[in-house]
Amino acid sequence: MKKIMFFERHKSIQLLGMAELEKDGFEVLLPQNIEVALQLLKENVPDVLVADFLNLQTVFLKKMLRISSIQEIPVIIYTNYPHSFINETLYEPYDCIKKSHDFTELKSKIKEIVK
Repeated sequence: MKKIMFFERHKSIQLLGMAELEKDGFEVLLPQNIEVALQLLKENVPDVLVADFLNLQTVFLKKMLRISSIQEIPVIIYTNYPHSFINETLYEPYDCIKKSHDFTELKSKIKEIVK
């Protein structure tokens, strides 16, 4: 079973995303904060990391990139501002997807990555 870490700051979106991804057969890791996310990344390396833009603006991204075992994990930025992310940071994600109540695009991108 493929593992997806869904690091979203809005609990309602996080729970909806988890339900949608589990329906498609993914194991979903839901960290509640930066420390938990980093610990999960070390212990339970996911196949894909889906992260809210604001979570990646924090020290999380810098700390994440220092963990050698996870530097190759594809990261999808899940944001309301998909075009602004690349200009805001030196990190280049696998993709940026606009947040939506419909998780079709996100699920499609995850399936493309893990196939």
